Amino acid sequence: MGGVVHPNGSLKKQVGTYTVSKLATGRYAITIPGKSEATGMLLLQNSGYLSSQPSGYTNVADTSFLSYEYGGTNTPANAFIVESRYINPTGPSTPLRDAEFSFVYIDFQNPVAPPGTVPPVASITRNGNTVTVSWSNGPGFILQQTSSLAGTPVWTDIGTVNPSAPITLGSAPTFFRVTSP
Repeated sequence: MGGVVHPNGSLKKQVGTYTVSKLATGRYAITIPGKSEATGMLLLQNSGYLSSQPSGYTNVADTSFLSYEYGGTNTPANAFIVESRYINPTGPSTPLRDAEFSFVYIDFQNPVAPPGTVPPVASITRNGNTVTVSWSNGPGFILQQTSSLAGTPVWTDIGTVNPSAPITLGSAPTFFRVTSP
């Protein structure tokens, strides 16, 4: 899940279930139901232009840097608190500044990965003399079968439908695998 947050705290783009609120200049709260620093992390990136352009300039990329912490002494305590700061060229300070930014929440138990890069987990359900094979990680995989694992097995494609249609078992052993094309 993730999105793009305007400098005023409204959402330009949203994927997933969460809320964003602007707490103050350069401070935003992202609340993701059931998620915390123990279950995942945020990746942050500037994605817009400076809110107030320097005199004579247009479309100057925002050079703020972004950081966050979860909860702590912040209010709300169940949110990721994002801060946007910049280096003040006239003094040794890093004041808060509104910024447009993109973020993505990375879940530690179910990380983001391109299709086919996370191996599927297959399960087989038997009903009499038939079995149905299903697998995790969605589409993009092929169910195959072979009668022997000895030597170099010859695998036969059964299909890509998940779960499979019932497969009739014979008296010989049958082995299955789910593979990426």
